[in-house]
Amino acid sequence: MLNGNWKESSEGNIDIKDFDPGVVDAMLRFIYSFEYDNTQGTPPMIFDARMYQIADKYDIAALKTESKKKFELTIANGWATDDFPVAANLVYVSTPSEDRGLRDIVVETARKNIDQLVGKDGFCELTRETPDFAADLIPFLCGKGSASGSVQRALGTVRGAHSPRALHIDPKPCARRPSQRNWLTGPRRLLVARR
Repeated sequence: MLNGNWKESSEGNIDIKDFDPGVVDAMLRFIYSFEYDNTQGTPPMIFDARMYQIADKYDIAALKTESKKKFELTIANGWATDDFPVAANLVYVSTPSEDRGLRDIVVETARKNIDQLVGKDGFCELTRETPDFAADLIPFLCGKGSASGSVQRALGTVRGAHSPRALHIDPKPCARRPSQRNWLTGPRRLLVARR
């Protein structure tokens, strides 16, 4: 396998520094047994997102499929925890925008539970710090299904209209500390488009 004139072939080691050793160990276990376990105590949805990331990097399709299944289960049971915004951010910073595998799961979970999530500091920070997530969430909130379509197209067809119309997303205001800058203006409504 490693018989070229490389450092790895002469030393007999491959150094993977981009990932936590527990993730690398789980990947290697999966390669041999088609199963992996989280033995590091990392929150499950974060661990599964990292497994998806390493599977994507090393092009291990079966691991990518398995980690997506596990991620979907863990997020369904753990969306209300403080781990959800961390896992969602990890998904968005570690996958390309065209890879909808975990992104659509995150966005659909947020859409289904938006009333409970919007009052949490971590979720509000996620929407501020991860603009791709916020842009993907808008079509889901409009009932347009997969976020892979254009946001403008989704906004233009809300409620049967053929051009952008007023769409008020009026969630409970995000809990904020006085020292944080206010990202909402006016009467705590996010106005997406005007009539």
